[in-house]
Amino acid sequence: MRERTDPSPPEASFASSRAFAWLTRPPGGDRPRAALIVAAALCLVGFADYVTGVRVSLQLFYLAPITVAVARLGRRSALAASVASVLFRLAGDYAADPAFVQGHLRTMLWNRAADLCVYLLTAEVLGALISFHRRLEERVRQRTADLQKAIEDRDELQTLLYEVSRQERGAIGRELHDDLGQHLTATSLAADLLAGRLSAQGNEAAAGAQAVVALVQEAIAKTRLIARGLLLSAIEPGELVGELESLARQLTLEFRVPCRFSASRPLPTLDDASASHLYYVAREAARNALMHGAPSEVAIRLFVTADALVLSAEDDGAGLRQGGARGPGIGLRVMEQRAGLIGGSFGVESAPGSGTRVRCSIPLSRIGTEG
Repeated sequence: MRERTDPSPPEASFASSRAFAWLTRPPGGDRPRAALIVAAALCLVGFADYVTGVRVSLQLFYLAPITVAVARLGRRSALAASVASVLFRLAGDYAADPAFVQGHLRTMLWNRAADLCVYLLTAEVLGALISFHRRLEERVRQRTADLQKAIEDRDELQTLLYEVSRQERGAIGRELHDDLGQHLTATSLAADLLAGRLSAQGNEAAAGAQAVVALVQEAIAKTRLIARGLLLSAIEPGELVGELESLARQLTLEFRVPCRFSASRPLPTLDDASASHLYYVAREAARNALMHGAPSEVAIRLFVTADALVLSAEDDGAGLRQGGARGPGIGLRVMEQRAGLIGGSFGVESAPGSGTRVRCSIPLSRIGTEG
């Protein structure tokens, strides 16, 4: 059985692409080589014209050196190549059959003049097309460079905005922890002391004072939670797992809904920024689910795949509703931006009544070694 052959093998296509790229790229330091190619091609086609005789036309073959000339040497060189092609044709025909040429000299001259017009017109059209292609490529390169610069500027701005917001959050968190926290603690101690005195006196107001103490203690706990979230930059490399475990416990106590955390081992060693961003994504996703999704449980997972470190937060709540209370908002956009700042990807899978799954992945190539 005969094997089928591909009429257009990949090698031929690759060679054609390279030839086209060479012809259309801006002229450089290869002019001597291009001139040599034009001269060799003219000689080769002229010799073939002589061998085949006057009754076989090789008019189209002369377009090859003319194309090289207009692309790599300019329009003046293309004009010279066009004139040389006509002279080569006349010389080849005369050398092959002098009697025929002398007997049809006027016709031959008219034909060669027509050939020259065709060559010149072809060179002009090719020159215009190649110039247009080069201008188009230059515009594409310029716009690509501008786009790359805009992306770099945007990333730099995002990093700057994150750093400014981190510092502001830290300042607010310290004020909450140091100032408001201390005032609430002092209020709690005073209320507790008052409750003790009232209880010792058998005063009925002792129960109310104890309720005040409980409310102040709850306010202190919530203030600490808020301050801890604002002081997110305090997470050190290697502490992410412990912080996420603590987050799950805090959310369980705060919302009275089971919030579980699990992590696979070993995990890559993260830098401060990556750990902080992942913690924020987990906290925001879990709190959003608990506050708006009415789930029966929330699961936070940190695990490694073949090529990425993945953080996921899943719940079995109401899911996202487009335009509803849990519709895509600023929280999701901020989580997506945080994932981008550490070179990761962000995705959300949800359907009404089927819960929500938030997933943040960081390629292992952007992290480092395992710890």
